[in-house]
Amino acid sequence: MIFNFESLKSEITIDIDFEGEKVSLLITDYERAIKINEVYADWIEHKLVKPGGWIGARQPNPFDCLYVVTPNPCATHNTQKLFSAIHLALRMSLPTPTYISGVGEYTEKAAIILPNWPNIPESFLASKVVIDSESSDIFEKYILSLLSLEKRYFPSIEQIYKISLINDVFLEVLSLWAFIEGFWNTRDGESDLSESFLNMITKSLYPGSKKKDLKVQLAVRKIDSQNDVLGAKTYSHLRNLIAHGAYLELLDNWSTKQIEAIYEQREHLLKLVYQSLVNYEFGHA
Repeated sequence: MIFNFESLKSEITIDIDFEGEKVSLLITDYERAIKINEVYADWIEHKLVKPGGWIGARQPNPFDCLYVVTPNPCATHNTQKLFSAIHLALRMSLPTPTYISGVGEYTEKAAIILPNWPNIPESFLASKVVIDSESSDIFEKYILSLLSLEKRYFPSIEQIYKISLINDVFLEVLSLWAFIEGFWNTRDGESDLSESFLNMITKSLYPGSKKKDLKVQLAVRKIDSQNDVLGAKTYSHLRNLIAHGAYLELLDNWSTKQIEAIYEQREHLLKLVYQSLVNYEFGHA
């Protein structure tokens, strides 16, 4: 289930070939989900909605959520790998403040597993995410990438997901820069943040690329332009402003453009790091 999004343009269907089987995924809303078949109608209306357990548990209203479902039963016995890949791909392609529930499973004549939710804070930003063909393409690419790997658990990707749940944009940006500096450091001695960032771009995001390549320059320029707005001369300068708490003194005087820039950098870094880590896993498979 997906909570906190701006809109769903239309129902989205994604077909995946997995272990010789064609698995169809449908992204839809509540009204259309309960019309898929009697099983889904019963499962959603009687297990998720009518008991009202979501109210006491402070969980999202099921009426306000989107549903990612397999309309037809999966024949594969390796559903754990399939559903793990779908779940992780959703979390990477639709980062917070959009929230993704755990996997719910309905197996005939077996226990029903209801989806659970991560800890959702009482106050959070309204998401500007529009779920359309572009975002679904990213989602599909992540699924296919993850399914092609032998691993089912990716500690580094999970670490980035935990960072995205901090619910403090400054601490999240600080943590993302710290992760980049350490993960992509190739020095024996003291690390260099700018060098680590470039390593991420040229070795993982765009493997084999050079510093002067246009796609590398575009990724770098976007961060540089955000830092210009924030008044940070270098990556380390921004990191130090946040780490030492200096931004707390500057925040009252920041313009709307500066506030927007720090949120944009958070979103941009998440996209860069997620894609870089997926490519890194490919390179070390």
